[in-house]
Amino acid sequence: MNLDNVKIPSPMFGLIEYLNDYHEDKIQNTNLEFLIKNLTTHFYKLIYSITNLSEIQSDKDLFKKYNSSGIVLAQPTEYCFYKISTIRDIAYQIADKLIDFSSERNTYNLENPKKEMTRYSFLSYKFEKYNNTQSTQISIDWFKNINKIRNKIVHGGINIMPFYLEDKELACFQAYDKNLEAIIPIDYYYSNRYNNNINYTDNFFGLYAHALYSYLTEFFSFVISELSCPERPYNHSDGVIFLDYEVPYKWWYIGGEDFEQLKKITRKIILLKKSDGYSMNQFEIDDPNLKAICLKNSFRLISDAEF
Repeated sequence: MNLDNVKIPSPMFGLIEYLNDYHEDKIQNTNLEFLIKNLTTHFYKLIYSITNLSEIQSDKDLFKKYNSSGIVLAQPTEYCFYKISTIRDIAYQIADKLIDFSSERNTYNLENPKKEMTRYSFLSYKFEKYNNTQSTQISIDWFKNINKIRNKIVHGGINIMPFYLEDKELACFQAYDKNLEAIIPIDYYYSNRYNNNINYTDNFFGLYAHALYSYLTEFFSFVISELSCPERPYNHSDGVIFLDYEVPYKWWYIGGEDFEQLKKITRKIILLKKSDGYSMNQFEIDDPNLKAICLKNSFRLISDAEF
């Protein structure tokens, strides 16, 4: 088992390269640097929360002693919803600092007087249009569901109910509205067929950590496309990066033990989907096959990692 840090490409590095080549004034903005650092930090926190939850669920004694009220599982579950929304919000703040959409927003509002958009909803509108032109489109509707749940948690509109399956040593949860209706769509990447389709917690957030990483990668490619022009093409330069950006921002680093947990979670996601929700243990997936499957399914935290 390799316990050294594992590196994955930073979704922001292409943007940093482009700013270095053509927008030195923007890249040397301390507010922008803060946002870039902050997004990275929050992504690490999300990954470590998911992998920690995956690890502690095998500790039966912990749950017997402290989980009578469900707090051991409820708190990290809600935290992961917050983190996913926070990371996307920071990405939008970065884009908003770099791109001036004022003229386009005004035109849109004149043409659609009843559909006035905020700056963030307009970014979503523009990104969706960009995504629809790409040969390898990513799904972006998933975030709307995650953000909707996050907002309802904040405002007390739903209840996150944790479950611990002691016989399987697995943590699960469900989100219920005020009518006690489950609001998370059934999907056998994470749904527990045997227990009323409650959700395996690490599978659920592991899946959306992969989705978020792909989202960020494509979103920052969209930002580059909005900034670039024939006079300023994006060429993936290998030049010196201002403010020592290259070393800390070319790669993101995940601790070896955490990456092993992430691989374990990803194997479970793949096997559960393959069995249509019946099993996560039908066969082993070695590292080369795992990487190949992840490449095919756009689980890029694994397929893009160097391990």
